[in-house]
Amino acid sequence: MKNLATAFALLRPASATVVVTACIVAVFGVADANAQKSNNDYYAQHERDVAESLRAVEQYHLGPGEDELRLRQYLQAYSDFHFVLSYFPNHPQALLLIAQVCLKWKSGKCDMDSVFQRAVEVNPAAPGTFVTMGIYLHRNGRYADAIDA
Repeated sequence: MKNLATAFALLRPASATVVVTACIVAVFGVADANAQKSNNDYYAQHERDVAESLRAVEQYHLGPGEDELRLRQYLQAYSDFHFVLSYFPNHPQALLLIAQVCLKWKSGKCDMDSVFQRAVEVNPAAPGTFVTMGIYLHRNGRYADAIDA
């Protein structure tokens, strides 16, 4: 444990996200592997291992990602929110936050249409995904698409 604390102290904050991710995989390895394989539906009831994965990705990526967004560290924030969405593609808070990053950052990495398509494929009956997509489209000036969402 002392070596892990030393490693965190020596790393820059941007690199710490990678180390935290590695620690999550080490601790929750089986749960994360199961979660990643199945495109978990945020809105579905979860088995214990998937619920643990959800808590872990929220704890180690949503909060830090919001901090990075406030500091205009868009690449780091995008990476954190993308990580959450790789496990839970229709996670509403992560969808809103990554959309906010993409609206401010204007990077080629941001393909929000694909992100929302994947989220809808996981659970086409989840209204939260469509509301989130409508908010993004409206803020992006795509009013007709927002109404359709």
